[in-house]
Amino acid sequence: LEVVFRVSNDGNPSVVLYYGLSEDNLSKTKVCRYYQYASKSYDYFKASLTGLRSGTKYYFKGVATNSIGSSETAVYSHITKR
Repeated sequence: LEVVFRVSNDGNPSVVLYYGLSEDNLSKTKVCRYYQYASKSYDYFKASLTGLRSGTKYYFKGVATNSIGSSETAVYSHITKR
């Protein structure tokens, strides 16, 4: 599963993906890598998740941090293919 986040390109942000099997327990983390895309207003970051169980619902959110502070997305979900 690849997850891509679009982030405003000010402040040189870093992005971390939090994920897990419950919306209330996003205990696993994955550092997102910068993803080159043709946009002057946004940076894109992606994380590739491997080893996920098939047919399982996963929850995730992104947290972007720069010198000004942090911002997080809503929590989203995805069911992996069987």
